[in-house]
Amino acid sequence: GAVAAFFEEPWSRLSANLSPAAQAWLLSGAAFRLRALGRLTEAVEPMRAGLAMRIKQEAWENAAINASNLSQLEVTLGRVEEAVADSRRSIEFADRSGDEFMRMVNRTTAADALHQTGEREESRLLFEQAEVLQCESQPEFDLLYSVQGFRYCDLILAPAERAAWKVAISQNSQLAPRDDLRASPVHVTLEPTKSAVSAESSSPLAEGDDCFALAEADRRGLKMLDWRIPGDPLLDIALDQLTLARVALYRAMRDPAQASGLRTQELEHRGDGRSPCQLALDGLRKAGQMHYLPLALLTAALHHHLSGDAAAAGRALIEAQQIAERGPMPLFLADVHLHRARLVGSSNDECRMTHYPGVDPKAELAKARALIEKHGYWRRREELEDAEAAAAAW
Repeated sequence: GAVAAFFEEPWSRLSANLSPAAQAWLLSGAAFRLRALGRLTEAVEPMRAGLAMRIKQEAWENAAINASNLSQLEVTLGRVEEAVADSRRSIEFADRSGDEFMRMVNRTTAADALHQTGEREESRLLFEQAEVLQCESQPEFDLLYSVQGFRYCDLILAPAERAAWKVAISQNSQLAPRDDLRASPVHVTLEPTKSAVSAESSSPLAEGDDCFALAEADRRGLKMLDWRIPGDPLLDIALDQLTLARVALYRAMRDPAQASGLRTQELEHRGDGRSPCQLALDGLRKAGQMHYLPLALLTAALHHHLSGDAAAAGRALIEAQQIAERGPMPLFLADVHLHRARLVGSSNDECRMTHYPGVDPKAELAKARALIEKHGYWRRREELEDAEAAAAAW
């Protein structure tokens, strides 16, 4: 409301009484807040206009910030090719500025955009570059943290996420588990701790990259939480919790015998009255960043389903879908359809009829495929193909 007062025509034309620097600042501020409110299409024009002004002013640090924000917005809008292009520009502007923090941050922005396109190897290399810059500027923090650390963990968890879903849908749909359960490897350079490795040694998939991914993401998530101090952003804390929640869920999916005790495991994991999943969801709601909320809702849906509360899982998916459709956030919408298809398709008849009435899992898969192909969301290619293979028995 305060920012809107400076616009003669929201969100494109500012008061002519303002200096060019003030105009660029207000355009960026308006775009950032619109994105946080989930008003994504409205955010595009002021964000691009602010970036153009910063480039014209040769204000490279601010141009780097604006280009990075624009890339993140484009990812959320499903414009992944544009997001990759603008993220590369953000690196160029950051390098011109000489600002070490922006040089680090914008490499993770580009890495995240590339991850969504399925270019995991280049994504990994950029994350590694960013972590080197992080260590050079803050030797006391030897890992990426905040949103940057969450994005890296998201990439690291990719093989574990796929392997967990393959186990779940193949077992529950009465397909025999195959020897190729492990996902295509996403190699990371740091070794998991000895305790993490020993904790996984009894798992039937202990030799796979998915085991390594779980151990490494768990180590990083716990380290990021240990670094937290009073006054840290709510968003950062919630994302740390979300990483830990995902690790716990994928472990439970790989070993279905653990699913019934999932809540107990999570409580012991952090010694808190709420699970990491609930902490993440509560934190993201309080942070007021609508473009992150579907991440937690999708995780909550999976948590509820594994905990035996399919009704709560269905509600979480509905809320995530409503936010994604309103955004629009087509990549999240693809995730909603893919999640719903796998949860419904691998449920027994009573669960489907009671908690997912009228839901056709094969139709949900078709919707997911259409969105994945339309937006080049090839990060989900293998998971989609796994679900389509399992759907023959649904």
